[in-house]
Amino acid sequence: ATAVRKYSLYKVYYKQNNYQSAYKPWKWMIRNAPRQSVNLYIRGVNILEFKITKAPMGEKDAYIDSLMALYDQRIKYFGEKGYVLGRKGRNLLQLDPGQAQKAHNILEKAIDLQGEEAEPYVPYYYVYAATQLREQEKLPREQLLASNRKAMDVLKANLDTNPEYKKMKNKVEGLMSDY
Repeated sequence: ATAVRKYSLYKVYYKQNNYQSAYKPWKWMIRNAPRQSVNLYIRGVNILEFKITKAPMGEKDAYIDSLMALYDQRIKYFGEKGYVLGRKGRNLLQLDPGQAQKAHNILEKAIDLQGEEAEPYVPYYYVYAATQLREQEKLPREQLLASNRKAMDVLKANLDTNPEYKKMKNKVEGLMSDY
């Protein structure tokens, strides 16, 4: 009965884009009824991104950690590991560019698991993370070029299926133009 009430509250607030009020019942659902719906995880990303943007500087990292744990929990209960890792790596890089190494590793695993089925943004962010690491002298040039080849293989394999792949291919080429 409590789960039904909390789920209803969270859904009502979420549909109103009132992420602040949706947060507590959503969090209760994640802790106490994590298998209720994959939508808890899909919508949870939006709720946590809202919390990250509104949090004072000292609290942002905790919400980012919660978001990363949310992705892991989604994989645990609903699978789709490669797909979810692609989203996790992209979000980590967007929200905390200082974690480029971790994001690069996550995105590489996503590409390894999904291969040519990876979403168009995954190879782009994979190379973006690699270029950031290269600029910080934390990634050898050979590894950067290997990351680029892996990403381009995915993008080239999908050029005829979706225009987003061509767009991302052009963006990757732009990133790599200095190398």
